[in-house]
Amino acid sequence: MIGAPGHGKDIVDAINACDKRYLKEKMCMIGTPEAEDSKKRMDAHAMIGNKRSSWAVSCKILLEDNVREQGVKSFLKSNKREAKQKMDKRVYHLQDAKDVLMVGIKKKVIGLETGKYMGISSMYNFRCDPDLGIGKAACRRIPCACMTCLELLETPWDNKLDDQSQPRYGINERCLYYRNFKDYNNWRVVNLITTNIATEDEEKIYNTILHGIEARMNERILIGTFGAMRTDDEATQGYYLVKWITEPYTIQEDILMKGVEPPQTAFAGEIICDALFWNPVPGAVDWYTSMRKKEGMVMIRLKQVLVTGLTMMEISERNMLPRTCNRKEATNKGAMKIDDEDVKEIIEEVHRRDKFDKEFDIGLISECEEDGSNSEDEEESSDEDSD
Repeated sequence: MIGAPGHGKDIVDAINACDKRYLKEKMCMIGTPEAEDSKKRMDAHAMIGNKRSSWAVSCKILLEDNVREQGVKSFLKSNKREAKQKMDKRVYHLQDAKDVLMVGIKKKVIGLETGKYMGISSMYNFRCDPDLGIGKAACRRIPCACMTCLELLETPWDNKLDDQSQPRYGINERCLYYRNFKDYNNWRVVNLITTNIATEDEEKIYNTILHGIEARMNERILIGTFGAMRTDDEATQGYYLVKWITEPYTIQEDILMKGVEPPQTAFAGEIICDALFWNPVPGAVDWYTSMRKKEGMVMIRLKQVLVTGLTMMEISERNMLPRTCNRKEATNKGAMKIDDEDVKEIIEEVHRRDKFDKEFDIGLISECEEDGSNSEDEEESSDEDSD
């Protein structure tokens, strides 16, 4: 249960109250001898044999009874009204404590004003924004979903400004309730400082996030579409352009990655995808041409992918190559241009990944380091690895 200013009552409160009353009745049945043969009651014993009985599991089983999951129905009298009800089925989920990762990590909040009702316990609206990076969050006293507040949260991120100065989290005097809240409901960007984490736990957090990136990209990559992978090549804006030529797949055993020089190993369990590199057109910003498959084919770790599903535009009257490049050569090679909005998205993702690595003090080729590779020689050749 969550209590917060302006929380109010809702249909969920009524449903929860019914569930609690129902469970309370089942608890009371434990002490009644006549209910001993009933299966629809709470377990009377904490231990069944050598195994501990879970009270949460018992609650879930009782609440998921066939009669209850769709609510109480009348025979004929209220059929029309019941057909229009907003909720027609109840689904209950059980969270097992052993499935929750890193529950023992403690954080200290830095950045809130001092004074009465200004601490973290007085904040009821929290926002973990990828643009803020790891270890930061935005918070305010009361959640507000008026149109102007929602529009403000869609404001593009300005990489030239610090986190606290971002328009996205600025003062919104146009808020529908600003006259009521005034400055009490402004966003505050806070730092979350870990106070009890060990090095091995920090590595687990980093790897968990990387696996999340892998899983997300694994769902989005399609053969024949374009994506951007990360690089520290100073001759680029922080990314390479590739075209996917296979579906992503998981490595079952350690293998040498194709198209990577010097040779690198993809380790069992990593998700990778085969792709074809596209070269930037000299003198034409955001224009690229395809490499031959034999020369440009490379295996890419999905954790290195920034964005996929990019929009590529062919040469047309509205999309002409600039005069600063060799138009004839670029045209013969089938030059294409990345959509401007996609470029902005890639740059924003590069910025977010930089914050992510900086927080964990890990370099761009960290996925090799964590698997036991020596990083000193690889750092010098990281540009060549993707050529």
